[in-house]
Order: sequence, then C-alpha cells, then structure tokens
Amino acid sequence: MLPLASAVSLPGDGRFELRAYEPRDKKAVGILRAVAHHEEPTPEWEKPPSDALPHHTVVVAEVQEGEARGRVVAAARIIVTEPHLAHLQFMCVEEGLRGRGLGSALLRWVDLTSRDACGARHVELEVDRGNVRAQELYARNGYAHTPEHSAAARAWFDNPAIRRMLGAPRVLRYLKPLPRETQTGAEDTP
Repeated sequence: MLPLASAVSLPGDGRFELRAYEPRDKKAVGILRAVAHHEEPTPEWEKPPSDALPHHTVVVAEVQEGEARGRVVAAARIIVTEPHLAHLQFMCVEEGLRGRGLGSALLRWVDLTSRDACGARHVELEVDRGNVRAQELYARNGYAHTPEHSAAARAWFDNPAIRRMLGAPRVLRYLKPLPRETQTGAEDTP
C-alpha cells in the first residue's frame, strides 16, 4: 500500500486506486504528460528525475481483479528542490476522465506527501497561462497565483522592450501553504 494513500479517497466506486509509480509505468506516464502539454510523446517525457533529487510519484490505475494493475489514467510527481518547499513537477489526468475528481484527489496526495514525507511547508507549481481549467482546479484546492520574483521576471516587468519581444510569460506560478499538525492533532496553517 502506498504511504498516505488511505487518507486520499478516489471517485469511481472502487474503479481506481492510487499506487506508487513503478518502472513499467514509464511509457504510460510519458504519454499522459505529453498529451497534457499538447505535444507528441517522446522518451524525454518518460524520464524520471535524478535519484539525487528527492521525489515521489504516484499513479491512478484502474482496478482489475482486486488490484491496481489496470491502465494508468492519471499521475503526479513532486520533487523537493529546497528545504520546506515541494514542487509539483507534473500532474496529468486522462482527458476523458477530467472533471470527475481525480485531479483533486491527486492534489490531496500531493499536499499530504509534501508535508508528511518531505517536510514541506509549501507546495509550488507552474501552470500554462492558457490552461484555465487547471488554474481553476488549483484555486479550488487552495493554491493561489503568486507573481514570479526572479531576475528574469523583474526584467520582463521593468522593460517594455523585453515585454514586446517575448510576450506574456508562458507559465504562472501557484503556491499553497500546507497546514501543520499541532501537538493536539489539529491543523495549523503557517
């Protein structure tokens, strides 16, 4: 059983189950990621992160014969890039199953795993500016759009010539503070 999976309920009356990513999932996850980004699947989409980088990947698979051994229909991966901050590297749900609660369930897993297994206080993610449906999903699940504060972003905002040449940034950054459990077992948001 995947750690923290019992705390995440999936829609579908037992049709789907969360399980840890396995090497045999590489191709399915690569295809899901590529389709979510409106690109052709390539081996690049299948690559897991370096083992030197702490990461956790989960898939949602159809249940067959009582086990989550069926088709992979959704996946998510978090990576830890700095102390107390987890980054949602990707989350994708098969197109025909979107809008049924799988994305929200994956985000619940992201939050719990980021906090409990990674010690994160925040989760960040980037979403394509044109992906309004995903932005709405993130907002419903407590993520808020946070302006970028990098040197590149400052240059874009401060320099009209750069804005004209590059256009609007392609992605938007979202951030969610994670509640921490207090000594009484209650949750306290930082």
